[in-house]
Amino acid sequence: MPMDEYDVGHIVDYNKIINVYRNSDIDKIIECIIPELGSTMFVDEFVSTLKHQVHILRNSLEILDSRSITCISSRICHMYTTTNGELQSDWYLVNVWRGRQLI
Repeated sequence: MPMDEYDVGHIVDYNKIINVYRNSDIDKIIECIIPELGSTMFVDEFVSTLKHQVHILRNSLEILDSRSITCISSRICHMYTTTNGELQSDWYLVNVWRGRQLI
């Protein structure tokens, strides 16, 4: 499908894509992400937002038709102030998959 003017103006480059499966432990996933976030004062708020979003997506996926929908996604913005005092934003794409992760 070709991109139109709206798509060209609303492209987001994600800093990280987070894949969460039915049997994934969200705390372990977040432990891997926290070092990338750095030591900003909004890390705790972002982590709680991320956990809440995964919980909502998992519940939403359960009520959707399992024959045709295998993944539901959401994007989360983490805004923080750098050491230079500049406002910066990082974008994360959270994919919640219906299946189980193969270990």
